[in-house]
Amino acid sequence: MNEVVCTLNSIDSATTAAWVQAIGAILALIVAISISYCQHKSDLRTEARQAKEKIVRSLAVAISLGGGVLAKNKVLEGWAVSSNPTQHAVNIDFLLSEVKSLTRDLVAIDLNGIDNFNSLQAISNFKTLASISLTAIESIANLIHTHAAWNQVALVELRRINPEFVDELNKAVDLEKILRQHSNK
Repeated sequence: MNEVVCTLNSIDSATTAAWVQAIGAILALIVAISISYCQHKSDLRTEARQAKEKIVRSLAVAISLGGGVLAKNKVLEGWAVSSNPTQHAVNIDFLLSEVKSLTRDLVAIDLNGIDNFNSLQAISNFKTLASISLTAIESIANLIHTHAAWNQVALVELRRINPEFVDELNKAVDLEKILRQHSNK
C-alpha cells in the first residue's frame, strides 16, 4: 500500500508540474502576443507622427524657399522702379542664379508621402510660381543683356506674379501652423 501512495504522489507531482508548465507556456505566449501587439501599435503611431512631421517640414521648406523667390522678385521690382534702373543691370546675373537655386531646391521637394491635400497644393503652387518667376527673370536678364528697356517688362510681369505668390505664402504659413498644432497632439 505504501508503494501505491508513493506512486500516486509521484503522478500527482508530475501531473501538477506538467499543468504548471502548460499554464506557464500559455501565459508566456499571451504576454509575447500582447507585447508584440503593443509594439506594433506604437510603431504605427510613430509612423503616423513621422508622416505628419514630414508634411510640416516639407511645407516649412517650401514656404522658406518660396519666400526667398518672392523676395528676389521684389528686389528686381525695386530695381525696375528705381531712379536709375540701368545701374542694377550688373546684378541681374547674380539675382538670376539665386532664383535658379531656390527654384531648383523647391522643385526637389519630394511630394511622395504627403497625403495632406492642402500642403500638397501649396507646395505645388510654390513650385509653379517659382518656375514662372524664374522664366520671367530669365527673360528680363536677356532684355538687360541686349540693353533693351527692361524695367517696364519687369514691372508688368512681377506685378502679375507677386500678389499670387504673397497670397500662397500667407495661406501656406497658416496651414503650417495648423499642421504643427495637430502634429503636437
